[in-house]
Amino acid sequence: MALRKSLIILQFATSVVLIAGTIIVYQQVSYMRRQSLGVNINQTLVLKGAESVTDSVYQNVYQPFKTDLFKIPGIKNVTASTNIMGEEIYWTNGSRQLTPNSKSVTLYNLGIDYDFIPSYGLKIMAGRNFSKDFKSDQHAVLLNEEAAKLLGFTDFNKAVNQSFVSAGDTVKLAGIVANYHQEGLQKVIQPMIFRLVPNSRGSYGIKIETTNVKETIAAVQKTWSKYFPADPFNYFFLDEYFNRQYNADDLFGKVFGLFAFLAILIACFGLLGLSAYNVLQRTKEIGIRKILGASTQNLLYLLSKDFLVLVLLSFIIAIPVSWWVMHSWLQNYAYRINITWWVFAVAGVIAICIALFTISFQALKAALANPVESLRTE
Repeated sequence: MALRKSLIILQFATSVVLIAGTIIVYQQVSYMRRQSLGVNINQTLVLKGAESVTDSVYQNVYQPFKTDLFKIPGIKNVTASTNIMGEEIYWTNGSRQLTPNSKSVTLYNLGIDYDFIPSYGLKIMAGRNFSKDFKSDQHAVLLNEEAAKLLGFTDFNKAVNQSFVSAGDTVKLAGIVANYHQEGLQKVIQPMIFRLVPNSRGSYGIKIETTNVKETIAAVQKTWSKYFPADPFNYFFLDEYFNRQYNADDLFGKVFGLFAFLAILIACFGLLGLSAYNVLQRTKEIGIRKILGASTQNLLYLLSKDFLVLVLLSFIIAIPVSWWVMHSWLQNYAYRINITWWVFAVAGVIAICIALFTISFQALKAALANPVESLRTE
């Protein structure tokens, strides 16, 4: 009997841990999806850069291609960059200030054209964006806030137009861009340096209107085929691409939920068997109590209280275990939720309600039985 009770406690404790874990996983994924990225990725059609043409030919083709895209109704802006949001940046280099003994830090490079900042709604904290009016911008760069702080620029306004060394060259800081999430919220915001690459062929980001989307895409494909006939026309929407980073977490939550359901099912079978055995052992006692005037409610309480104690004990055991497990899991995320007490309360209430339903099935059957039949039981 003690072994059976121990198994019931273990099974329900596991159920509470899995229920609480499922809720927390759902909360974390929802939290990441709701947060502002600091960049506008909506209604952005992305084309992978053309690769069939040589660099010398590409320099003369990209700008006419871009000009023709603007002639298509429904296109608001076109920009080119070496990477898009949702992609990990591998282009890195060391950078440092010109002061003696300054420390070199690693920055993540993103090549962009003149339209990248306004197209994605990025905010300039100090200074300005790249501009065709400044020929010297070929040797200028932008930094995000993280990179500026890492390099030691404490006053952003004073940092503008200062020179520093990056990748072995002396560059001038044209402006500082507000931090934004280049990748999902599982990762910290990296220190980024933006370099002017007007004819980048990494990816093209095309901002489109919400109406006549199919017609717009068809027109873009026609223009693409005109300039890059040897390259396949592959496109996707940036917000959908970015959210793929959370697919693994969604799947993890679903698996957690499935295991929670299976654990509850197994626990219920165990509790049902144990309660049935208990009712069988106390059949005559139930009959005598009914003859002496015990109500159905009294008999339900009598037959259920011991099992509810087991469930409550499993709940007490499960609280610190589930907190530790989920707290450790959340450490994998740079931006994460705080675990709140009500998660465990909900998990416990669900477990108790399921246990009550399971126990009541056998207890109610015994309480409503004919006491004469109960007394005849050997």
